[in-house]
Amino acid sequence: MKKLFKLMSLLIILLILLSSCANEPPTLPKLLSPSDGEVVVSINPELKWLAIDPDGDELIYTVYLSTNKNKIQNKVVDKEAITSYTLADLAYDTQYYYYVTVSDGQETVSSTIQSFTTEIDPNTTPTSSFTYSIQEDEVTIDSFDGPEENVLLPKHIDGYPVTTIGDKAFYFCDSLTSITIPDSVTTIGDKAFYFCDSLTSITIPDSVTTIGDYAFGGCDSLTSILVDTDNIFYTAVNGVLFDKTITTLISYPAGAMKSLYTIPDSVTTIGDRAFSGSHSLKSITIPDSVTTIGDRAFSGSHSLKSITILDSVTTIGDEAFYFCTSLTSITIPDSVTTIGDKAFYSCYWLESITIPDSVTTIGDYAFLECYWLTSITIPDSVTTIGEAAFYGCTGLTDIYCEASSEPPGWDASWKRHCNATVYWSSSVTPETLAVPKSLIERVSYSLGYIMSDSYKSQGVDLDSRYFALAMEAIYGDAEALYTAEEMDQIMTEYQESPKSLIEPVSYTIGYKMSDSYKSQGVDLDSRYFALAMEAVYGDAEALYTAEEMDQIMTEYQEFLMAELTAASADGNLEKAESFLKENKDRDGIMTTASGLQYEVIVEVEGPKPTAEDEVTVHYSGTLLTGVVFDSSYQRGTPATFPLNAVIPGWTEGVQLMSVGSSYRFYIHPDLGYGEIGAGDMIGPNELLVFDVELISIAGK
Repeated sequence: MKKLFKLMSLLIILLILLSSCANEPPTLPKLLSPSDGEVVVSINPELKWLAIDPDGDELIYTVYLSTNKNKIQNKVVDKEAITSYTLADLAYDTQYYYYVTVSDGQETVSSTIQSFTTEIDPNTTPTSSFTYSIQEDEVTIDSFDGPEENVLLPKHIDGYPVTTIGDKAFYFCDSLTSITIPDSVTTIGDKAFYFCDSLTSITIPDSVTTIGDYAFGGCDSLTSILVDTDNIFYTAVNGVLFDKTITTLISYPAGAMKSLYTIPDSVTTIGDRAFSGSHSLKSITIPDSVTTIGDRAFSGSHSLKSITILDSVTTIGDEAFYFCTSLTSITIPDSVTTIGDKAFYSCYWLESITIPDSVTTIGDYAFLECYWLTSITIPDSVTTIGEAAFYGCTGLTDIYCEASSEPPGWDASWKRHCNATVYWSSSVTPETLAVPKSLIERVSYSLGYIMSDSYKSQGVDLDSRYFALAMEAIYGDAEALYTAEEMDQIMTEYQESPKSLIEPVSYTIGYKMSDSYKSQGVDLDSRYFALAMEAVYGDAEALYTAEEMDQIMTEYQEFLMAELTAASADGNLEKAESFLKENKDRDGIMTTASGLQYEVIVEVEGPKPTAEDEVTVHYSGTLLTGVVFDSSYQRGTPATFPLNAVIPGWTEGVQLMSVGSSYRFYIHPDLGYGEIGAGDMIGPNELLVFDVELISIAGK
């Protein structure tokens, strides 16, 4: 009987348990997962979720949200409070209550009331300021469209984490002065902050694993890049961005006001565009640990005058020194095998470069527009030269090739738009191996020949060795063999006995002549002067004809005039900066971060171009004197050109304009033609004034 009673009791308990299980509501999804104070909640615009219960039935979950627990209990909920939420829409530091109803289409049950407290910064920039996209439950910021100067990027949008700052997301956001990147972001895309001219500093959070190419390019005010110490992929040293191991220099801030920078000796790679646009940098020291200089590594570093490349470097990337307009000379070590495409493009003042016999490849347009390059020797190790390698090298007169003939790997157009004479080793005799190459060498030979011929015709015998010795004393600032009085005495004695004292007379004439030339700023090479003298007095054939010597002397006079013009650059720069200093305070004058001044003549709403667009404009350009140096109005035909193919002042300024607008730009020499000027009318460091009317943008 007792056994039966126990069995009945167990049966009753089992029935009670089964009954309670039958009335238990379906299992609710876990909507909240607090982590480090962060609220993770996913609410779609309809506030509904579709889920499959364990039996496969479709259930509808609906969320009700309120800041008042009593309202949620009484189901008196403001409709707007449950329409659609992002975390940024919720009040800062506020407790929210919610409950979930679950319906299978017939019966509805409710969850118990739950709550969470928001921890959202009240300064978070509203999502309406961004264009964004959502893929695989992650948000990508595609563009920034808001008016905010200080941006606090939201951590979530529409309930999904913001993980990516997309390519060109803040492209040309001139007003952006600061941005806070949340630790949800893992990727910063290519050119993400390109030309954010007012951005002064940026901090990379520890969550970031990928930083795209030229992410901070053209940020002329950016003085420092900082990295969270917990980031395992990147680090910063003195405001410069590196990979975590400090072996790759990724980005040097363009606004850093340093004239000299020494790269840490742990670095092996200078990354693509690492120093691009570093306008203040004048000198850089590359340690012998570096093996690779990346593409465009120093492009646009206008002030860079000195750089030493050690013999650890094997590759100079494409456009590595593009637009380093102040670079005058560079020695490539014999470890380098490749000079990339456009490696020295627009290095206007590059006068000399030595290519070692380790180099096998010279890329397309490698020396494009190196105007002051006069001669170059190509070793016979070079098996490949790309298209138009010396295009636009207007000063290049001689190319000396150690190969006996043109190798098959040289592009057929390698010498296009270059009028230099090419000398092959097969056409050079042993006597002419020392043929003068640079302009100074050719002038020294020509002047030596002309002068020696004149002296010889007058019956004056000279010894080239002592003549050259005197020249070396003058140009080497060494002590002379004789005093001035002794030289006068030598010349007096020589006039009395012309066939004696040849060696002292040669030295005296050489010394006096060299002193005179040096005082006039004329540089001479004693070796080639003496070579010419030996030809004259040895009755040997001259290296040049009389006409060629005249041409060389004319060319040198033009060179001296160019030097004189360059000397006036400082004066023009002073005038330009004085004018701009006064002009910026005039009514209606606006100034960009780069120093470009402009005023709006006619403003029209319409599309604006980007740097990659082709535009059609009418314009008139004048100097400070009021002289018109160029005008499409005078020609009667508007001009069409790619906006990235003109001077920087135009590229930046026209992007401010809408189609139909008219602006006046006051362009500092650094944004114009700089120290070299342009044509016959624009001198070195001239300030330019342009009236521009934007007529159309191709394709817009």
